[in-house]
Amino acid sequence: MSGPSVRVKATKKAHEAAENPGALPGTPAGSNQLTLSAFNEGMAQMKTDICGKMDSVVDSLRAEIALVREGAQESMNNLQATSTAHEARLVEVEKCAAFCDNTATELLTKFD
Repeated sequence: MSGPSVRVKATKKAHEAAENPGALPGTPAGSNQLTLSAFNEGMAQMKTDICGKMDSVVDSLRAEIALVREGAQESMNNLQATSTAHEARLVEVEKCAAFCDNTATELLTKFD
């Protein structure tokens, strides 16, 4: 959306900056000169703000990762318990199958 009014405003600001080097945008010539120390203070504050926001995002992500990790660990524990129970049932079924095979063999032997 770069209509004529946007271009005019951008061009006007560029001309103001060229006519008033060192002045804050949108201020008359000679007023509010931007000093190096003010610029450095502004940059330091901006750095502090950005770092603070990044720290906040990092902390939030770490908390979410911890929750996901905890949920995954709980799911793995449940799966392990279920797997152990199934393995125990399988051993019992194998014992029953072996018993049935032995019983069938004994019965067939008796009837022969």
